[in-house]
Formats: sequence, structure tokens, C-alpha cells
Amino acid sequence: MSTELRDMSAVFLEAQFLPDDQVEERLDCEAITERRDKIVVHGLDVRHVRALRWTPDFVSFQAAGQVRRHAVSGWAEAAPSTGVFARREHAAIAEVDHGQ
Repeated sequence: MSTELRDMSAVFLEAQFLPDDQVEERLDCEAITERRDKIVVHGLDVRHVRALRWTPDFVSFQAAGQVRRHAVSGWAEAAPSTGVFARREHAAIAEVDHGQ
């Protein structure tokens, strides 16, 4: 089962090194598909993900007025403009404020 979310403007990639040490990157995208085992980000310039010096621990985005945040364990390039992030089991977290 999957849910495709259209008209997305951005996805946030986060890594947490220590409790008070984290890094975040905002990347433009066109759509996101949430699946039980992965998050597929369409319209993403994957060159920016490849250029990161860290591996994302979380993928988050806003949908239907809520921020959805999913723990991920890695990513793969499915096409020049599509990134696939493997979800960590039982690790979805909602309601995150990126303005902090």
C-alpha cells in the first residue's frame, strides 16, 4: 500500500550525530510516495543528496497541514530525479517544527 503526495515543494533530510548535534538539508522536490518500507521522492536533484557528507537518518516533509517525519536507514538513486529512502521499521514520527 502506498500514498502519493503531489505538489510537494521540499523534503528535509536530517542526520543526528549526538543529542544536541544534528544537521539538516532542505531540497526541492515535486512529489513524494510513502510506502510501508520506503519513501520515494520524485523531482529531486539527487546530485545534492550524493554531495552530502553525511547519511540521512530522517526524511521529513509537510503534507495535509502536518509534518511527517520518517526514520530512514539509507537511500538509493532510482533515476536522475528520484531518490528512494529505506524506512526503518516502526519509526514514523509526526509533528516536527523545522523552524527551531
